[in-house]
Amino acid sequence: MTTSSISNDIQKSINLAYRVQLGFNTGPQRFQEHLLGVLIIALRGIRRHFLELGLAQSQIRELQGLLIECHATLNDQQDALTDQALCIAILDRLDELSDFYDSLDSEPSPENGGDDNFQIRYSALDSKDFQELQAILDWLISSSLISKHEDCIAQRHEGTGPTSRVMGNISEEIVGDDFEDFDIHANDQDVRSYLTKQLSQTPNLARRPDLCDHIITEIIEKSAKMFLLAKSLLNEFVDSTCRRGIQDTIATLSERTNKINWLYDDAMKRVKSQGYNFQNLAVRVLAWLTFARRPLKVEELQYALAAETQVLTIDIDRFPNALSITSVCAGLVMVDEKSQCFCFTHYTIKEYLENSVNDWYPEAKNYVARTCIKYLSLPTFRDGHLFISSKYKDDKYDFYSYTATNWGHHVLDGTLSYQSEVIPFMKSKNAKESIRVMKPQVTNVSLVHLIAHFGLDDIVPLLTQQDRTGLNSKDSEGNTPLAWATSQGHENMVKVLLSMGVDVDSKDHSGATPLSKAACNGHSETVKLLLEYGAALEAEDYEGMTVLSRVAKSGDVNMMRLLLANGARLDTTCREGWTPIFYAAASGHEEKVQMLTEEYEVDVLSEDYVGRTPIFIATMEGHKAMVGMFIDRYNVSPDWDDEEGRSLVSYAAEGGHTAIFKLLLEKHFLRADGKDSAGRDALSWAARYGRLDLVRLFIDNYKVDPNSRDVDGRTALMWAAYDDYDESSAKGRHEVVQALVEEYNVDKEPKDGFGDTALSFAMQNGDEEMVKLLTKS
Repeated sequence: MTTSSISNDIQKSINLAYRVQLGFNTGPQRFQEHLLGVLIIALRGIRRHFLELGLAQSQIRELQGLLIECHATLNDQQDALTDQALCIAILDRLDELSDFYDSLDSEPSPENGGDDNFQIRYSALDSKDFQELQAILDWLISSSLISKHEDCIAQRHEGTGPTSRVMGNISEEIVGDDFEDFDIHANDQDVRSYLTKQLSQTPNLARRPDLCDHIITEIIEKSAKMFLLAKSLLNEFVDSTCRRGIQDTIATLSERTNKINWLYDDAMKRVKSQGYNFQNLAVRVLAWLTFARRPLKVEELQYALAAETQVLTIDIDRFPNALSITSVCAGLVMVDEKSQCFCFTHYTIKEYLENSVNDWYPEAKNYVARTCIKYLSLPTFRDGHLFISSKYKDDKYDFYSYTATNWGHHVLDGTLSYQSEVIPFMKSKNAKESIRVMKPQVTNVSLVHLIAHFGLDDIVPLLTQQDRTGLNSKDSEGNTPLAWATSQGHENMVKVLLSMGVDVDSKDHSGATPLSKAACNGHSETVKLLLEYGAALEAEDYEGMTVLSRVAKSGDVNMMRLLLANGARLDTTCREGWTPIFYAAASGHEEKVQMLTEEYEVDVLSEDYVGRTPIFIATMEGHKAMVGMFIDRYNVSPDWDDEEGRSLVSYAAEGGHTAIFKLLLEKHFLRADGKDSAGRDALSWAARYGRLDLVRLFIDNYKVDPNSRDVDGRTALMWAAYDDYDESSAKGRHEVVQALVEEYNVDKEPKDGFGDTALSFAMQNGDEEMVKLLTKS
């Protein structure tokens, strides 16, 4: 065996270990022990062939490096192992191997014993007894798995990747496309075998088989097949000296299981027992994972950990690698394979760390907030808007996006000095630029806007004691700080601003008021507060929509009830003649319509300025369930035309809503070839908007004539070529023209009443592709 082949073998094992570690940390622990068995076999292979190689010093160093990596991987698994004795046995043997390799860092010489000394050291090492280790591994791996593994080896597979969790494509990465997939999972017998062996080695319990059976049964039930928990529960019985004590312990197992904080206490003790640098890294990692407002990607956390240093740039050489980050956290942290985000190995860890933060890092919240400010203050981000443009869409700027979005929230959670730390940053260009991550098009942002956005109400009095001009300042979209605060639902901030006399009914460039922003975002307490300060409930925006209409369109039904309870009117109309029920129908939320019709007796047949009822709006927006509700629950006739003679079928065809189209034709037997007042059928509307599926459905299933004309003499082909205003439908219209010409052989030459043809429309629009389709012979 060559050095290269051995190196490759162990490197494969290391890579496999790393993948398993990332994905399996929360799975049944026995499969991690199987992995350790794979690694040990690789190490033993190196040791067995070591003498045959006649390695040079450079080769020895190569193997030393690989061994160190392997040792680190195994060490990272230590805290996840179910059997501490197994872990110690493995690590002891690896330490011996490592010491042995260290002794070979120079070429053998007569002075140190030469080859004879080498042989003696090797023989001593090889005589180590691995029987205990192998026995433990045997019960960890079921016989069925072993037989499957042997089958794979016989078929020249590289190995197995055992897990009880779905791993996406990782199996292909490990063993290729011809990997034999078979199910494996933890079971009660696995846990029972482990407990039986351990109890047989406990002197005060081994002689009491009846109690042992009782203990095993209770632990299996309480541990939910979690080896780590089973081991921890078993430890409760080790020092029991009498039957009564054992029975008392059994009685408290449920309480111990429910209060698993003691497991995490042990983990935190291990974190604190590390050297300073490891401990410092671990608590900072835990601080971020505990208090970050969303999961952080690997590179984001690396930037966060590097940003605390007092430098003007981020040095990637300061990044701790992902393996180091997980290893110093005592089994509490892992990298999710799918999202590539750091996360806790169990969801209860976050709650534990939140509740015990004063014990492990009292300054954790301030550390996170201070890091955000430090990172955003880097000179690199003075023109922060650049880093949210398409030019800079790169993972390395993801942490900029996170800090820009969340720094104020972290400041609010902590106790940083506003005067010395927060306000100086907020006055900087960096801070104002960072807001464009959330509002890319907004400029002219004042300091008070920033404060209002994050709800830092305690800062307002500090900044406005002498200058109150910023209180009613408007950004480039016409929004005041009050509008920013109400959009976020910061009740205390709203109260502070209102108490300082800001304009409660200020309007932005669309005519929306702070009340409408609070209502549409579902902030009921803020809405009540604004109404108490006299906010205009019936204020209309520049489209004539009131707050109630806006909420009916994009808010929730409970907010509608709140506004109605405070006197909002149901009969106000916008420019198109829509009342709130029209917007409720457009939203697709049946409960809004039900509330208006059944609690407030709103007429479902009310019409807008062109004779459309709410069912037309639901059809136009593609809400099949809403359309069905109008017909079945409120007896609205589907065979209804608006003032232009257009039917529901026509609007469904225009929007490409096939499900509604079929509902109207197949359940309610409407005609597919019905025409509006302009003589245009639904096929023409489908063709005009590039709805190829519906065009085929009309012609193939409902036998609509593709050459039929409207009152102006235009056919479906002409309408497909006619309209070039909607670029989004261009591709669909080209497909419709091609299908009509090539599949249905429609006539390309007819002229409408004005002398135009499909080709002339295409040429007028400058649509070269359409022209090619129509001139193709």
